[in-house]
Amino acid sequence: MADIIQECNCTPHENLNCCGSINGISVAQPKCQTIPDGRVVNNPCFDPESGKSYWSYKFLTDCDQDTSAISNILIPICSSIPIENIIVSEKIDGCGEFTEIEFELITDDPNFGLAPEGFKWLKIETNDRFDKGVCER
Repeated sequence: MADIIQECNCTPHENLNCCGSINGISVAQPKCQTIPDGRVVNNPCFDPESGKSYWSYKFLTDCDQDTSAISNILIPICSSIPIENIIVSEKIDGCGEFTEIEFELITDDPNFGLAPEGFKWLKIETNDRFDKGVCER
C-alpha cells in the first residue's frame, strides 16, 4: 500500500530496496521519486487529488563487454488492479519527459515463471529503446 503523497528530499540519497548486479544489471527503488508533474515525492505514493498511485524503480546496466542490454522488465502487481487503471511511463537517463509505454499483464513468464500468489506480472518489452550503460526509470 502506498502512503499519501508528500514532498521528499533526494539528498542524502536513500533506496528502499537495492538489488546488486546480476549479469551487469541492477535494480533499485529509491526512497524519493520524481513524478510526471515534476514534483519530488515519497516512493511509492498515493495522490488523493488525482486518485493515482506512483511507484518508481531504476534499472541500471553497466558497460562491461559481457553485459547485455535489458530486453524486458517484470514487476509484480496486485492481481485485483485492472489493466485500464494502469499507466506505465519511462524516462531514460533523465532525458526529456516521461513517455507512456506499452505493457502487458501476464501470470506466467518463460524466464521468471509464475507470478506470486495474488499478483500478476506487469511486463514491459524494451524493444531496443536503450542499450547497456543506461539508467531507466
